[in-house]
Amino acid sequence: MSKKRSDSPLSARHVFAKAESPSQALQTPSSVVSFQSPSEALYTPPSVSSDVSTLRFGTKARVVIKASELPLEMIQHAVHLADEAMRKHMHEGDIAQHIKQGFDACYPPPWHCIVGRKFSSLITHEEGSFLYFFMAKIAIVLFKCKD
Repeated sequence: MSKKRSDSPLSARHVFAKAESPSQALQTPSSVVSFQSPSEALYTPPSVSSDVSTLRFGTKARVVIKASELPLEMIQHAVHLADEAMRKHMHEGDIAQHIKQGFDACYPPPWHCIVGRKFSSLITHEEGSFLYFFMAKIAIVLFKCKD
């Protein structure tokens, strides 16, 4: 699989390589993006300002936004919920549940959340409702499906 960057926006279908594997690649119908370590944000989609991937979110944990179609306020809310969840819970499933329930309470449900250090996923989501970020070396994918 060749690795190249594309300036075209991500479509509603995302294919993720293993979150910790730098040699794996993300392929969407419009682009191929190689993933580096969680500390390196290689791709910032057009819907996210370039400043978002380097913002301090009021947490001591390093936050790296990999891809987002959410407005900045929703990104900040997701990061806040993730930080809160990681302080309260030890298990990734509990962290995912905390983030999902927080988003379901504030935004029209249902939201889905995947949390882990190593996973693969294939997601088709509702346009404008997708976030993929790392916090403290843990990958978090938050999205909403079409009804």
